Amino acid sequence: MVGLDGSGKTTILYQLKLGKNITSLQTTGFNLEQFRFGSFKLKIFDIGGFQTIWKHFLYDIKGLIFVVDCSDLNRIEEAKEKLHNILGEDELKDTVLLVFANKQDLPSSLRSDDLQSRLNLRDIKDRPWKVQECCATTGYGIKEGFEWFCYKINHII
Repeated sequence: MVGLDGSGKTTILYQLKLGKNITSLQTTGFNLEQFRFGSFKLKIFDIGGFQTIWKHFLYDIKGLIFVVDCSDLNRIEEAKEKLHNILGEDELKDTVLLVFANKQDLPSSLRSDDLQSRLNLRDIKDRPWKVQECCATTGYGIKEGFEWFCYKINHII
């Protein structure tokens, strides 16, 4: 799971694992959590917003989760650039992509259709992808996103 700093990666991870909001500090390095989600055994690396270390985690993965802070309109272009850079890595060829459009509880947040356009997601033809609106602090949309993600991974392998 990657995304720019402050996008909500750690909050999403622990909302999914623990079912509640936990207060977290900015992740330095990464968090690794393994747990069951339905019939799936998940191993999720929550990689801090430091893009220089992302490449070290791109081995033997089935899917990529990219988290976007949809309320930070000034960084959407930066998020687009980082997303397309990482999708260009050979190790991610044919992986499933889930984009969490986070912070939907804030009135200024982009909705999923606008985010798809701004991230140029409709140009992606080589992998299944989905934008899931969510709110990491309340849990809204997280389970639904992971259900789709696990289903797609299970049906590609």
